[in-house]
Amino acid sequence: MTSQTPPDIKLIAETNAGTAQVEAGIAYLAGDGVPKDEVKAVAYFKRAAEELGSANAQLMLGICYTVGTGVAVNPTEAAKWFRLSAEQGSASAQYQLGQCYAGGLGVIADMNEAVRWFRASAELGDPGAQFTLGLCYANASGGLEKDMAEAARWYRKAADQGFAEAQYELGTLYRKGEGVPQDLAEGIRLGKMGSAKSQVQSTQQNQKGCLLLLPALLVTLAVITAYCLL
Repeated sequence: MTSQTPPDIKLIAETNAGTAQVEAGIAYLAGDGVPKDEVKAVAYFKRAAEELGSANAQLMLGICYTVGTGVAVNPTEAAKWFRLSAEQGSASAQYQLGQCYAGGLGVIADMNEAVRWFRASAELGDPGAQFTLGLCYANASGGLEKDMAEAARWYRKAADQGFAEAQYELGTLYRKGEGVPQDLAEGIRLGKMGSAKSQVQSTQQNQKGCLLLLPALLVTLAVITAYCLL
């Protein structure tokens, strides 16, 4: 990830630009050029989300309410902000809202509605949503008929973006000849690729230590990653 120049907080405080407010929130969340202050970060996100209607800020608020950074954990608030962002076309928020419906987090569990949001996000190119939609086809979830060809199609879209779990599952389909012509060599190649990436990610996390389990650090990583992908 390319580091961004820390924003001029004083200048941001005087502007009504939603993007600037979100950048300020991220800076405070990560302690990037300013003292780390999660409460202040949330205040910037809220201003941009409530007053300026920023889809990015709404997404950030949803994440913060999900894991309890700068605010108390509140699944209902999280789902509310994910929905507002999703309705503005944020693929990341659409995926998160789908997860809310799949798990009954802040909303009544509804797999049909979950699949609707997963599809919307997947069609916009979110690899997590593409992989999850593939799983839904493979397991006949959310009102879908089991369709391994469709599962493979969505796994491939996510795999092409480097999504390790999708690479592994697509490799399994090639080894079994489900939804795709059987190809043991391709199956082994994809399986190894997915496993290797998962192992690298796991090793990197272990090297950073158990602090990765802290909600504050988790949301810092998730927020900055999500923002940079938008």
